[in-house]
Amino acid sequence: RQTHFGVTADAGPAADLADPDGDGVVNLLEYALARDPLAASDAAAPAPAVSGSALTLAFLRARPELTYHVEASSTLAPDSWQVIATNPGTVSATTPVVVTDPEPVSGNPRRFLRLRVVAP
Repeated sequence: RQTHFGVTADAGPAADLADPDGDGVVNLLEYALARDPLAASDAAAPAPAVSGSALTLAFLRARPELTYHVEASSTLAPDSWQVIATNPGTVSATTPVVVTDPEPVSGNPRRFLRLRVVAP
């Protein structure tokens, strides 16, 4: 917060859930992915893909003090998300972590992955 906003308070444009650059990514997630919260960009966005017979999600796990959860769902219903990985891979602001869904694409015609980040 201090670096980008000149304050330490979780308020206004510096709040965890604020999106001052209007790119649809809140400050907490921008911080988690080593992005600039004041510059709208797709750089370092979580990247879904199909690898072999499974979905994957690649992202930067840039901050050791945050908890990163990769979750999967077949319906998008709020109570349908299941954690498939917590704090996977190595903390790095340059090398992405890749998480593979344990469910094969062939048996799940509708499958979704998301990244959820939690602050301490």
